[in-house]
Amino acid sequence: MIRDTANYGPLKRVDKAGKRRSAKLRDLALKHLGMSIQEGEHSSVDDARAALFLYLKHRAAWESMLARSR
Repeated sequence: MIRDTANYGPLKRVDKAGKRRSAKLRDLALKHLGMSIQEGEHSSVDDARAALFLYLKHRAAWESMLARSR
């Protein structure tokens, strides 16, 4: 089971041309979790933790969307 924040529509951003693009994990963590990551030294542990917390926050809607698309 892979859940990638870059591929989940509701977490994407809209660019200047109106296209949906992947948002930076740093920006997602700050906006949705109030977490500051990737400041100074980069920590893969902090990145993984932020990605997990984002999934957990959006799990019900995310899984429901995936179930409908199967």
